[in-house]
Amino acid sequence: MRQEDRSRLVPLSEAPDFQVSPGDPDVRGWQVHGAEGGRVGVVDDIIVDLDAGRVRYLRVRLDDAGESDELVLIPVGLATLEPERDAVSVPTVTVASMEALERHGGGLVEREYEIAVRRGIIAAAPEAAADLRADASDEDEFYAHAVYDENRFYEPRRRTLEREVLEIMAITSVSDTDDSPVIVGEVSAGQVDVPIVEDSDHAAP
Repeated sequence: MRQEDRSRLVPLSEAPDFQVSPGDPDVRGWQVHGAEGGRVGVVDDIIVDLDAGRVRYLRVRLDDAGESDELVLIPVGLATLEPERDAVSVPTVTVASMEALERHGGGLVEREYEIAVRRGIIAAAPEAAADLRADASDEDEFYAHAVYDENRFYEPRRRTLEREVLEIMAITSVSDTDDSPVIVGEVSAGQVDVPIVEDSDHAAP
């Protein structure tokens, strides 16, 4: 494989044709906490796979970087959205282990660097990275492991959104006359289809 073919992973800020899925939060600028709950830094950018249209890594700027850009990449499936606040948690990796990961210089992400990240994650979180091979060479299987599953990252917020939608539906479906609301369409929020209820005060005669 040619070197340029490997550079398909780019920061979201440099991919104008890509955007965060509707209903999912843009976590850039959010705090990042390690296994002990301590803050390690902030999400500097999101690394997206141009071919697959998926998030692969969170790029984290470490707090102790001083004036320099100390950036590390965290596979997205190792992180999770905290349900009650706008913050990211990496529950299986300690702050010290994240600070020990090989630094990223910004821009495109090369496969050699991804291998270095794998080795660091295998050492830092052996249970979460079980069966993850540092020397994986099969291009089709490289991102098949759960540590690259973006759904694991977004799922807590999607469940919270789903509960809120169900609560709204339950309130909306109750009326003094016990009439059911008229569903006139739906919109998608993440993986949740939200019904659009007809406004009875402005319904057509």
